[in-house]
Amino acid sequence: MQASASFVLVLLGGIAIGLAVGLAGQWLLARIRDTAIAVMITLLAPYAAYLPAETVGVSGVLAAVVGGLLAQPGAARSSSDVRVVATAAWQMVLFLLNGLVFMLIGLQLPSVVRGLGDFDAFWGIRRPSFSRSWWRALVWVFPASYLPRLIPAVRRADPSPPWRAVLMVGWSGLRGVVTLAAALALPLDFPERSFILFVAFAVILATLVGQGLTLPLVIKKLGLAIRGRRGATTRCTPAVSRPRPRSRGSRSCGRSGRGTSS
Repeated sequence: MQASASFVLVLLGGIAIGLAVGLAGQWLLARIRDTAIAVMITLLAPYAAYLPAETVGVSGVLAAVVGGLLAQPGAARSSSDVRVVATAAWQMVLFLLNGLVFMLIGLQLPSVVRGLGDFDAFWGIRRPSFSRSWWRALVWVFPASYLPRLIPAVRRADPSPPWRAVLMVGWSGLRGVVTLAAALALPLDFPERSFILFVAFAVILATLVGQGLTLPLVIKKLGLAIRGRRGATTRCTPAVSRPRPRSRGSRSCGRSGRGTSS
């Protein structure tokens, strides 16, 4: 009971700090026009949420996630220069962070397994629960997709998707950096920390290797693969590259391989 109450307090505190930082970031990004300053705010905002949360003893990871989700509308309303530069900067940062996090998996796993005690006995008891958890994570997308559409207003605005698309969404629910970061952010003296870390490692391995490698096959078997037709790709080319001359600066668009112009 004490561990459950502590866990809920950590979650709610992280969400509260994330709300405050996210609203502040949204307000700033909607008003700043300088590209360098706006991109710097997007890079520093996660630390503005994470560090205060960790200082007061709540979830810094959850604070950073909530703050980022709330600040997203402000970034979407910024200029095109800010969006292009911020996207390029974040692609580089995310690439480096993904590599760093998966290095931490390898460094932490031996100590986590030692913290579990008798691993063979532990795995014999917990293995069925891992299987049930995986199936629950796969199945829950169906009620989450169809139950809200029992409301007529929701169904009119967004019709029910086909079951194949819902199954593909559930199968592509890969867990990775956020799962591990949330587990690693738990205090060292948190009850059952080694067990939580091991579950995070197992879920990441199962979803990235099992579901990730089989996702193209699942998409193909469900008939969701998009096949392009020859000659159906629209492209624009300068008119001077055509056999017939055009006026200077004109451009011609049409179906590839047909030579038609608009």
